[in-house]
Amino acid sequence: MREQVLSAVFDRLNALTGATVKRNEALPHAVPAGGLVILRDDDPGEPDVTLNPRMEFYSHQVSDQ
Repeated sequence: MREQVLSAVFDRLNALTGATVKRNEALPHAVPAGGLVILRDDDPGEPDVTLNPRMEFYSHQVSDQ
């Protein structure tokens, strides 16, 4: 499921931006003229849990750094 979400975010970034979109890449020496977005998978940590019905919610922040 996590991979599906990350793939969907990656696809959406590609569709919405004119920038080059990469995943888990090192910072480049130069940014392309159209801009650059790097999506990092990172660890989402522990979920928030509700009990009735039991559901797990992950919060993952997207930042510009």
